[in-house]
Parts: sequence; structure tokens; C-alpha cells
Amino acid sequence: MDVEVTTTEDNQRVKIDGNILTRVGVDSNAANFQFFVDYELNLGASTLQDSEVKANYNRAPGPGVQSLYAWNSNFTFVHVPGPVGTYIYTVTATDVIGRAGITFIQATSLGLTATVYPPA
Repeated sequence: MDVEVTTTEDNQRVKIDGNILTRVGVDSNAANFQFFVDYELNLGASTLQDSEVKANYNRAPGPGVQSLYAWNSNFTFVHVPGPVGTYIYTVTATDVIGRAGITFIQATSLGLTATVYPPA
């Protein structure tokens, strides 16, 4: 998930808004499920923001038990990239080792926008 921004003045502010839908499929026979997802906002090779979601749930397994869990993550971040130029901001979601009782994890961008504002 990425968004490209062009600044026309030095030190303009870039406001980035994002909305990510994360879905987790759980084995219906699992009495416990756990996962760890790492979300990062990057500019090139630099990480600007890092957010982790770690979960460990117990439940009664069996037929008819909920097997799909989903949530929306919204974020806003303001960055001053510096000189005039074109910048590409990227959001990544990584399934980190440590999952149990999970059949899949899926992160989908529902929107990633960037707005350029004058220097402060």
C-alpha cells in the first residue's frame, strides 16, 4: 500500500491518513488462538511509525463457533520530508512468527491518502 506525494516548497507538511482492514481466520477446533501483526509506515528505507498488534484468546472450540475476526485500523501521521521533491510513503503489514490456531491473516488497504500543507 503506497501513496506518492510531491512537495513544491521546502519543509511542507505531509498529512497521511490510512485505513486498513485486517481479517484473521481461526481454526474452528482451536481452543486458543494467537497472532502478532506488525504495521509500519515507511518513507523509502526509513520507518516513520511502527505499530504492533499481539493477541492471545481462549474460547470454546467446536462447530458454529466464530472463525473470522476482523477490525479496522485507522491512523493519521504528519511528516515534514524536507526539500522539494516527490516522496513515496508505504504501509506494510507483516505476519510475525508466533501464530497458533490461525488459518490465515489478511490486511487490505481501505484507503491511503496524503495531503500537502504549507510549512509551519
